[in-house]
Amino acid sequence: MLDDATIDRCLAGVADTHDRLDAHTWRAVARTAGATFRLFVRRAGGWVRIELSPFLAAPEHPDKAARLHRELLARNRTLMEARFSLADDGDVILESVLDDQSPEDALAAALDAVVTAAEAHYTALRALL
Repeated sequence: MLDDATIDRCLAGVADTHDRLDAHTWRAVARTAGATFRLFVRRAGGWVRIELSPFLAAPEHPDKAARLHRELLARNRTLMEARFSLADDGDVILESVLDDQSPEDALAAALDAVVTAAEAHYTALRALL
């Protein structure tokens, strides 16, 4: 089970710093070669959700948004344990979702997958904006 101590341990392995925002939410700073991101871990309803939010701000121009969305869908096909999605405001999120009964190594792998995907895709996706 992914308890508080497990989440703290795993975050310490991928983030420069992390802190607890409330009983169900952690915030961390993840640095990659291309940028620094806010990483959130939320536990609710039997699930643990990991997200870099925002990964990219929503493009204002509809043509740029359409191009970015097509590229996100194409890149989602290549990702394992992570995916791109859109927030309610259109910002791009990079996320992973786990059952809260998953073992610690699954959480560590999901965190690593999100940070690795951010590093691999950020520069090219940002260029589309």
